[in-house]
Amino acid sequence: MKTYKLLKTYPSLPRDWKIGMEVGLGDRNWGYSPCSVNYTDCRKLENPEVENSPEFWKELIEDFEILSFKRSDTGDISSKRSNGLFINSTEDIEGEYTEKSHDGFWEIYSVKRLSDNVVFTIGDRVVRHADESCQNPCLAVRTIEGFHYNKSKNLCFKEAEQEGYMLKLFSKVKEPLLVTEDGVELFQGDTFYISQRDNKGYSGRFLEFKAHIGNTIRPHGKIFANKEKAREWVEFNKKQYSLNEIEQAFNAVLSVDVEIYKGWRLELIKDFIAYLKK
Repeated sequence: MKTYKLLKTYPSLPRDWKIGMEVGLGDRNWGYSPCSVNYTDCRKLENPEVENSPEFWKELIEDFEILSFKRSDTGDISSKRSNGLFINSTEDIEGEYTEKSHDGFWEIYSVKRLSDNVVFTIGDRVVRHADESCQNPCLAVRTIEGFHYNKSKNLCFKEAEQEGYMLKLFSKVKEPLLVTEDGVELFQGDTFYISQRDNKGYSGRFLEFKAHIGNTIRPHGKIFANKEKAREWVEFNKKQYSLNEIEQAFNAVLSVDVEIYKGWRLELIKDFIAYLKK
């Protein structure tokens, strides 16, 4: 797809079109319209208005580089090496084969967007630009299941039966560094709490931390995004009563005094205390 970026506005453009926005043809041969869904006025501009107006519109060159191919029948990976050629090897050696030699069973496995050096690989999750929060149900997170070039030579990816998603319009979804006990995904800079633990169990005290790439390994202790959730969890899990106190509580709750039940009650208490000692 031929794509252009707006360098300067002019009176006939829609009011919400801003400098830096991009317009493209999509799979059409005529009519440039906004590439982003953020623009409410999606009118199409005549091709000459965009293509012949270098003062206002700058053509953007497709900026993807294929990094690797995967063979569909064996799973072998042929990766690009420093000499610009590809080879199926785990050793650090120069490549021997061109992109065009990867036909038949070979399919594109990973690519790099040169404008920001982001690498996309089959299996990655992506979302349309400016909608990384995924609050719009029409712009859900998608999973890349394969790459291909459309008839306009735009690099696209497919998901399920849909094949027309142009990769240049998507961003990778951030993957969480940690997931807390209360089910919250933590990203760079997010606050979380660790319940302190000693040789007797969880103490009820908490330490506050910031999530960062260096602490992706789960720390010693339970982690929570909410201090109240952490306190509630500890309240139900820390060892805070002696075995004698537990036995007294059982005797108070199991208040059946009939003689026939006396042996049963003692056995239950005995078994329960044995379980707690494990």
